[in-house]
Amino acid sequence: GKTLAAWKWAEVQSQTYNIGKVIFLYPTRGTATEGFRDYVGWAPEADAALITGTARYELEAMRDNPKEESKTSAIAGKTFRTEADERLFALGFWSKRFFSATVDQFLSFMEHSYQSLCLLPVLADSAVIIDEVHSFDRSMFDTLISFLQTFDIPVLCMTATLPKCRRKELEEAGLRVFPTVTDRAQLDDLKEKEEVNRYLLEPVPDFNAAFDKAVNAYQSGLRVLWVVNTVDRCLAISQKLEICLKVPTLTYHSRFRLCDRAEVHKQTVAAFAPQSNKLPNAAIAVTTQVCEMSLDLDADVLITEVAPISALVQRFGRANRHLKREFAMLHVYEPPGNLPYTKDELVVARRFLNELGCDRLSQYRLAQALEEHSRQERKADGSSPFLNSGYYATPGCFRDTDEYAVPCILDKDLEAVRTILNSPKQHEKEKFIINVPKKWATQRTDEHDWLPKYLRVAQWEGHYDESHGFVSKDLEE
Repeated sequence: GKTLAAWKWAEVQSQTYNIGKVIFLYPTRGTATEGFRDYVGWAPEADAALITGTARYELEAMRDNPKEESKTSAIAGKTFRTEADERLFALGFWSKRFFSATVDQFLSFMEHSYQSLCLLPVLADSAVIIDEVHSFDRSMFDTLISFLQTFDIPVLCMTATLPKCRRKELEEAGLRVFPTVTDRAQLDDLKEKEEVNRYLLEPVPDFNAAFDKAVNAYQSGLRVLWVVNTVDRCLAISQKLEICLKVPTLTYHSRFRLCDRAEVHKQTVAAFAPQSNKLPNAAIAVTTQVCEMSLDLDADVLITEVAPISALVQRFGRANRHLKREFAMLHVYEPPGNLPYTKDELVVARRFLNELGCDRLSQYRLAQALEEHSRQERKADGSSPFLNSGYYATPGCFRDTDEYAVPCILDKDLEAVRTILNSPKQHEKEKFIINVPKKWATQRTDEHDWLPKYLRVAQWEGHYDESHGFVSKDLEE
């Protein structure tokens, strides 16, 4: 529904404004790649572009292994052009008409990002669709507000879970909420689907109770999705489930090499895909926040740690999405600590859950509760380095910085990467890059001076496996 709505909106903008391009922007590389498959890859040949840090590798993988339904589409036969020279890479995209990209690639010009500045001619001629705006950190949201207040181009922001204070900021920046009360009068089918009681919320007292629920549900033939707030707990729970159930557990988080992440992503989506004429097979997956955006997962049982309200609603939305069951079970329990969130965020989330109680829930009820319990935030002041730094091109930071993880090459992959860097296909090194906690990334030495400066080295043995990703633990444990 969201896909069709976005294209219909873009169609109207093309009749109202003199635009030549449509740009879909996403918060992560993974969601941008999925957006390319769903939104842009069907555009006329030579008109579409994917712009992310790993786009060239992703596009070649997409061409080599197209989805079954897209083997005869534009994706399978299209020639994709990407940057030949990093400093002038944007020139290769100026002739394109349909884009799927990370929001950084276009909007970070507000922070004096050089590559983003090179794309300004594209942005100036476009209608822009920004998805998953609820996931923006405060720095990203500040930049978005500054952009909306300053530049006059048509913009559609999409989300199902926007806190009230942020919605008000977007309205004050010139956007209007859809659907309005008047619009809803013409959307009876939307109202009906919103108000279906598709969930049964049943909080559990602790991790052990949640574990028992997961085991029993899987053994009963159900599809179980377990979402936690940190990668380390994701890996630990997955290992515990495999020992108990004696079957492989799908494990999906941010610490995979790109080549392995693509395979894990595919397996996870397939395991929770809607089934048309037959009962789905039992499945169990443990994931982190990566499941919250642009993944069409349809679980029968959803288990999650307490998280911020918008994250909880997004997680709940991965259960009974297609109304194939009378209701899906939602089990929520306390995490051992608040990180990566703040204590205040979890306090508000507990009030939200207490008000919902143990009850049948609809999407509409969740949306109401989200609005009632939204936390207040400071408002954006409309400033940015691009607008306020005068003749000094002072760079800023588009995202709230998180230096916990750094990009690395695993030691087992070093020779393969060296060979790639000495070949015409240097972009293929991207498939070996993995974000690893700083603690487990070795300091660069002369031995590795051939690697690009932003890459460090991490150990494979005892830490990495293609199905589970990077485990940050002492080798002696």
